[in-house]
Amino acid sequence: MSRSILAPLIAAALGLSLPLSLLAQAPNDSAASGSGVPRPFPSEQVFEGWQFLETNLFDKCHIRGTLRTLQFASADGPDKPLKIPSTCHWEFDQDGDAFLLKVAPAVASFNQVFARNARYAFEIQVPNEKKGWKLADFEKAAHDGKVTSSAHQQLLDVLHCPHQVWNYPAQRVFDAGLLEAVTAISAGVGPNELVTVNFQRRRNAASHERIDSIEGGEIRLEPRRHWAIRDFDLRVDPSRRQVTRIRQTCSYQAPESAIPAAIQFEFESETPNGPTVNRWVIAIDEVKPSTLTERDYLLPAFGVAEPPLSGTMSLMNKGWFWLLQAGIFAVLIGLLLRHRAKRRIP
Repeated sequence: MSRSILAPLIAAALGLSLPLSLLAQAPNDSAASGSGVPRPFPSEQVFEGWQFLETNLFDKCHIRGTLRTLQFASADGPDKPLKIPSTCHWEFDQDGDAFLLKVAPAVASFNQVFARNARYAFEIQVPNEKKGWKLADFEKAAHDGKVTSSAHQQLLDVLHCPHQVWNYPAQRVFDAGLLEAVTAISAGVGPNELVTVNFQRRRNAASHERIDSIEGGEIRLEPRRHWAIRDFDLRVDPSRRQVTRIRQTCSYQAPESAIPAAIQFEFESETPNGPTVNRWVIAIDEVKPSTLTERDYLLPAFGVAEPPLSGTMSLMNKGWFWLLQAGIFAVLIGLLLRHRAKRRIP
């Protein structure tokens, strides 16, 4: 049975709220089931496509989706829900540098917000309905102006599945220093073209990053979507990670779009009781232009005061702060010279 036939069945089993047709909206797999044509791996074109997606995919965009997490106790065991479905709202600014992620269980209103702006990143929560938002985490921008926030990073990175592997830029999978072999096969014509890439990597014992535990696998790419990743099946070094295999399948909103419509992740692990598979399913059911302003990405938008750290940083960004510092420095130098002059008087 082909994957295009299985997709609606999987969607029905998982209770996706999205129309089932979205999971099968990618080009027909029958184009790839026949004899493909071997071709050199077009690394330059692929990397340029992924860079374009990273830079432009979510400019000034509002996305609403539903997250479900399930677990298979064994290959033939029943699904065991780990979480009730959650509604996620993602908001991105014009450049995609600032983001806002609201998360709510299906039975409640939003109770978690994760955000990043040019000055800081934060997490706020609602402890109970009688209290307002409470600051749970805060991180100030570094000296280089960058904010690296791990707050719910997986739920942010999940949307970047067209150009990421395991929350890393996909290009890192094909690091020339670790790549041992790579082959590509093209099937289909024009908009239905699908390029299957098989690769092998050698171990990087010095690295402790997840991505360097990937030994090899298969990735399928869609050239018409700037080489967006349709799906992958990767092997992981079991001596370095509990996970032994990771799989991802992604369908897209429209024929030329690289914005996901449905995303499915699987993490397979070996346990004493047999293999366990954790599965994430995200259905994207709304994509539209964002109407948020720059202020909406800040804490005061939720009635939460900014910590002193952010105030200190904004103070330093003002020109008069540096004039004040220069004035204080000049006064100190004047006092020092005056003191030295007095010591020289007999």
